[in-house]
Amino acid sequence: METLILGKLQQKFSNLSEFSIIPQSGQSFTYSARDDALKRKVFLKVIPLPSNCEEMVYAEPQKLVDLFQQEEDSRRYNAILYSVEKIQVDKDVFVVLQTEFCEGRDLAHFIPKYGLSIEDSLKIAMDICRGTHFLHKIGIVHRDLKPGNVMVSPGKTKLVDFGSALYIGTDEWKTKKKKKTLL
Repeated sequence: METLILGKLQQKFSNLSEFSIIPQSGQSFTYSARDDALKRKVFLKVIPLPSNCEEMVYAEPQKLVDLFQQEEDSRRYNAILYSVEKIQVDKDVFVVLQTEFCEGRDLAHFIPKYGLSIEDSLKIAMDICRGTHFLHKIGIVHRDLKPGNVMVSPGKTKLVDFGSALYIGTDEWKTKKKKKTLL
């Protein structure tokens, strides 16, 4: 299946090259690639989409992309969401989240190997709180916040992997009054 998905990604994203599969567990597929036009590395999260919720899940993707890109708090503390696309492989439908590729190590690997000072621990905790606060402010619940989904590099901490996120809306957006997954 990974090879079929890779072929679809290469067709859908003609501006991307140097695709590489990132091993992980779970039902989703993860790839890194190079955006040749913008000269940056990107991260692609490919999530299987049950056919019975295709319309509900894939609602308002551009609004979410705009929110992630416009807000300074999002760019600083969360992986920037570049696009939300849909691909079909045979009868299976997948949603593809294209995000910023965050350099560094995830917090799960960082702590046991190097340990953290109290000062660094507090800074990382504050950055996680700021990123989470931003998400909640725009009506998104991450739902999978764990050390493996926090990338740490010198002077920078970012929340990543929004594959399980839930969009619950804000007072301003609650016209449909239904919860939706982020996608």
